[in-house]
Amino acid sequence: IDDTDWGWTWKLAPTGLVVIKFQAKPNQLVLETFNAADGTSQANQTIALNKVSGDFYSIPKVIGWQGNIVYLILESNIYTLDVTTGKLKLVY
Repeated sequence: IDDTDWGWTWKLAPTGLVVIKFQAKPNQLVLETFNAADGTSQANQTIALNKVSGDFYSIPKVIGWQGNIVYLILESNIYTLDVTTGKLKLVY
């Protein structure tokens, strides 16, 4: 992912349709939740990826989802993201 490229993933979660868009410059992810019934945006958050440095990074790999928690591999670290609170935590 660099300033001209991005990656994304989505999942139908208990909170609605969750779309996570990974962006660079600045390194961040945008978390948006949509109402699954009518497609309206319910919430939109930008979360800084402070531990990711440099001009680009690899597209994160989704390991799995458990309820409202998504597990990601990002720059050789495992993170959890709570899609209801927008809290990103380093696991390992």
